[in-house]
Formats: sequence, C-alpha cells, structure tokens
Amino acid sequence: MKYLLYVNLTNMKLVHGSSLFSFFMNILGPIAMWAAQGKIKKKYNIEDERKAMFTAVYQWADAVEGSVGGPFQGGAVPSVADLCVFGCKGVFFYYHTNI
Repeated sequence: MKYLLYVNLTNMKLVHGSSLFSFFMNILGPIAMWAAQGKIKKKYNIEDERKAMFTAVYQWADAVEGSVGGPFQGGAVPSVADLCVFGCKGVFFYYHTNI
C-alpha cells in the first residue's frame, strides 16, 4: 500500500499559497515526483492509481475484519497501522484527484 500512497499523492493537484518556495521546490520537485511516480506505476503495473488504492484499503479492511482479536489490527485498541490507514482513507475518500 505504501507505493500506492505515493502515486496518488503525486497525482493530486495542490496549490501552494506561499511564494516562499525555492526554485527547486517549485520547478524541479514536481518534475522529479512525476518521473518517480511513472516508474512506480510501471514497476507495479498500475493502470488506475485511485482504483488500486481503494482496492488495497478494502483488502486491508477485510483482513482486519477477518482477524480474531478485536475491531482493530492491533486488537482491542488501535495500533499505528490503524491510525495511518484511517488518516489516508480520509484523504482519498473525500478529495478528488485528476481535476
């Protein structure tokens, strides 16, 4: 799921409101991220990154539901993995990409 997170984040159209970003952050940073996400998509054979992310999240949720220990991956209390997936889920379910 970690490579799917990167591919989805680099595909979001975010607007930076500050003019304090350096030349490297504004010009070379996006070019490098675009090149890296293209290589990751080829390496893992990802056609639709958003669909792949949703599939991975649903697979993780099914694995947690099928486990015997509690409602969370960590058992009765949430673990760091539970919190990470919850935070990412909020971003990908409520914000649209490729606008």
